[in-house]
Amino acid sequence: MPLASYKESAGWLAPDGLFYPCENAGHDRLATELAFEIYNSTGGTQTLEKNNWVRISRFGTITCENFFFRLNDLQKGAIENLANMSTGVYQKNMLDILDFGF
Repeated sequence: MPLASYKESAGWLAPDGLFYPCENAGHDRLATELAFEIYNSTGGTQTLEKNNWVRISRFGTITCENFFFRLNDLQKGAIENLANMSTGVYQKNMLDILDFGF
């Protein structure tokens, strides 16, 4: 289910740096599937966020429910790769995430 070839997309970024794409506004449905498959949980979005997953929008911005959350090195590397494969506003937002020091 993780993305092998990439084109700017919304999705979830796992703690291990794998990116799972989804349609815009498809985060909750994908979160339900991933939470059940990986954690045997019906908690969906809450389960992923509790386990340090990051929601990425179709514009390349991220959302984290935990104010103190910081990206780990694998996630930073994945965001750098996503930025390098992107253009325009998506790329700019990805690079801003790294510059901001999340």
